[in-house]
Amino acid sequence: MNQNFSVHKGTVICYRNALALHFFRINRARDIPEIMEQLYDLNSFHGTRVPAEAVANEINIVISLLQDEYLCLKVISLIDIELLPLYKGIKLCIDHLLKVEVEIPFILLCRLVVRYFTLITGSVSVKLTEEKDLLRLDFVSNIPKLISSQHMEGVLLEVHKIISKFSSVNLTKLTLSHDKSFNNIDIYKKLFGVSAELSSLTNSLYYPLKSIRNTVLAEEHVEIL
Repeated sequence: MNQNFSVHKGTVICYRNALALHFFRINRARDIPEIMEQLYDLNSFHGTRVPAEAVANEINIVISLLQDEYLCLKVISLIDIELLPLYKGIKLCIDHLLKVEVEIPFILLCRLVVRYFTLITGSVSVKLTEEKDLLRLDFVSNIPKLISSQHMEGVLLEVHKIISKFSSVNLTKLTLSHDKSFNNIDIYKKLFGVSAELSSLTNSLYYPLKSIRNTVLAEEHVEIL
């Protein structure tokens, strides 16, 4: 299995817990043991990492079994964000600001997401771009043959939920590179707060760029970190 990209085991455990909760929500708890038997034994991987290929395979197995084109969104909506290693890593960096109730410069928060995301989840890369009055987070698969469109939009929701934990800045635009049927398409509005623009060039989250003052503060804090 390709070892170039890997995922923190803590992230996989959070995904599995949310998946089990989803099975309870759809009254299929009886199927949990059968599903879990088809997943990898995390103890078979040394250290704290799991090959990203293994994680992608697991997700594809469950998607195939349930035949729900919005499965990943539903599962990520149930995840305990504060248990995710990505959330913990970002919180550790800005904890001193949180304790003194200082507003966190939004651009700083986004830069921390980009910095820590690749360390925690190597299957997808995130790039931050300033675009006029917007900050854009672009998500690109590192293993495109295995990362499904469902998997990708689940990653976007996970990052959006983490950002929402630390900031009141609202998402202004969501673009997805794939197409979908119009069944339950309102789920994007419900989970992201905005409708999705499908068949776009990129998988991206767009946020309004804060004031110049916050941008300067962000540069100062990044240097410190």
